This record gives sequence, structure tokens and C-alpha cells, in this order.
Amino acid sequence: MPFFIIVAAVILYRNDDAGTVMKQVKAQVMSRDDSSGGWVPVAGGGMSIVALRHISTTNEDGIELTTYKITGHRQSDGFVSVLT
Repeated sequence: MPFFIIVAAVILYRNDDAGTVMKQVKAQVMSRDDSSGGWVPVAGGGMSIVALRHISTTNEDGIELTTYKITGHRQSDGFVSVLT
């Protein structure tokens, strides 16, 4: 599984169909390149909007389940840069 680092921050809050956005940042998403021992921009780089989402659902037994999801979309073209 790749390891990502996110650089920069602008904190926002909103709610939409994919869960409640707890924190959101504008970021340059990078991944570790083991062959060079350094960090490289994901898919050529560019600023992305990266969000931590809180998603609550209820199963068939009525038990509330909580999930956290990290999503990222590059601003210039909507490319999915982070999805966990």
C-alpha cells in the first residue's frame, strides 16, 4: 500500500452525500519512491482538494457503524489523487 504525504492546509467544513467532511485541505499529494529514496508528486502533480470524511450508517441490527474515508481530487481535472 502506498504511503502519501500531504503538503499545505486550508481547513473547511461541509456536509454532502459522501459523508460529513470533517477537514479539508488544498494539498500537493506525494508518494514515496523507494527506487530514488525520495518523494514524488502523484500522477504528475498539481494541487488537490483532500478531505477526511465521516460516514455513519446503520446495519440491519440497528447498530450504528462509523467509517472514516480520505478522498482527494486534483483541482485542474478531477483526477482521483487519494482514495482510502
